[in-house]
Amino acid sequence: MGGNKIENVADPTTSQSVVTKSWFNLNEGTFLRLDGTGSLNVAGTVSFRNTPTCSQGPTTSNHLVNLAYLNSLLGSLVKIDGSLRMTGNLQMGGNEIVNVGAPSADGSAVNKKWVEDPAKITTTSHPLKTTERTRTLQGITTLPLKNPTVKNTGPMVNKLVFSLVIASIAVVILAILFVLCRKKTVIPDRKSNKTPEGAPHYISYNASNKGEALDIARWLQEKNINVIIDQLSYIKPNRRAWSERQLLEAEKIIMIVTPKYLGICNLQQTKSNEEKKSSHNDELVCNEIALIKNKLIENGMAADKCIVILIDTKRKDLPHWMSQFNCYQYKNGKLDEDILPMLKPVASLNTLL
Repeated sequence: MGGNKIENVADPTTSQSVVTKSWFNLNEGTFLRLDGTGSLNVAGTVSFRNTPTCSQGPTTSNHLVNLAYLNSLLGSLVKIDGSLRMTGNLQMGGNEIVNVGAPSADGSAVNKKWVEDPAKITTTSHPLKTTERTRTLQGITTLPLKNPTVKNTGPMVNKLVFSLVIASIAVVILAILFVLCRKKTVIPDRKSNKTPEGAPHYISYNASNKGEALDIARWLQEKNINVIIDQLSYIKPNRRAWSERQLLEAEKIIMIVTPKYLGICNLQQTKSNEEKKSSHNDELVCNEIALIKNKLIENGMAADKCIVILIDTKRKDLPHWMSQFNCYQYKNGKLDEDILPMLKPVASLNTLL
């Protein structure tokens, strides 16, 4: 060739064809150099006919490791099959160890379910102190248990329940007796004119003159006369029964007689009164007057037991059976003081007026 080149050669198509420099440079990148300066840039699987060797250990995270380097690391790792043991403490960083099975040996770890199983908790005679007993979990001693013996409190509870039942029955019986005693009313003998010592004087009046009746009651109490009137007394729902009892027990009966009072129960016959219907208060007064009249006529009550206070009426207006009573006038808001000797005063009167 005399030092000349063969130019314009085509790329080889067979294994016997001559290669050009451009074809060689193009395909050189597909081979690994022996000095290690090349790199494998193809994807897929690389097959080696012989076992590749590597005398040096890896220096970066993407280096291939040899068997010697791998064996040096396995000695410091815990195998999954549990064939190696730890030589130091394991820091959990606040995390849990989960999926722990039931222990099979004394040195095995226990899970929470196994610890809370009552069948696994027993008492042992190995004392920490002479007055204490300890609790063990399959031979593992835990905190001491004080007072391990549970006393049978059944009889004590039964006695307490029995005592409470007896006490409740006694309270109910006492309550019933108390109610019966409160409801019991002592009614004096209607045939007897004798009244209890210190009994009050009862005031009978019509509701249309309750203002004057209250003034009279206050004035008499200022004179130490013990009087009772419905406006100043606690009356249970049955006012009629209350007034009847007061009339029967009273020392004196003071009747405040007004034209309205006389018109009740047909004591004074007038056409206007016949046309009017009786109210509830009028019926109460009518009952009081009928009771007084009955005691006077049938039971022989003394005439001096009743005292009449006249308001806008005169003695001549009174019916015959009432005219025999001592009468006193109430005019201009004042009561005739001659009434005082007829009433029995008390030594001390605690008035609520």
